Amino acid sequence: LLMFFGGDSPSSSWTEHWSPAVNVNVGQPAGAMKVFATGTDPSNTALSYQVLAREYQNALVLYKPRSYAQGKGEGTTADNTATTHQLGGTYRAVNANGTLGAAATSITLRNGEGAILVKA
Repeated sequence: LLMFFGGDSPSSSWTEHWSPAVNVNVGQPAGAMKVFATGTDPSNTALSYQVLAREYQNALVLYKPRSYAQGKGEGTTADNTATTHQLGGTYRAVNANGTLGAAATSITLRNGEGAILVKA
C-alpha cells in the first residue's frame, strides 16, 4: 500500500511519501481486476485466501488480502500464510526503490502482501 498523501502525517514533507517504484511504466490496464488464485490458508484451514490480479500492458499487479471465512474471522499476515503461485510467464518484481528483481515464473505471497511484476 502506497500512501502518497501522508497517511498519519499528511502535513509532512512530500519527500517522505515518494516511492521511486511509481516511475516504472506498467502501461495501461489490459483488463478488469480478477481472482488470480484461491485456496485454504496454510496457517488456518478454517479460512480461505484469494489472490487478486489486474493485468496491464507491461505488468501484472497481484494482491493477497488476509484470509477470511464468515463467522470465523480473518487470518494474520504471518510468514506461515505464504502461498506460491505460477505466473504464466516470466516477470521481474518492482522493488520500492524502482529497481527490478530477478526474472521469475512464480511468486510467493503472504496474506496482506502484494507485488507489481513487469514482463521480462
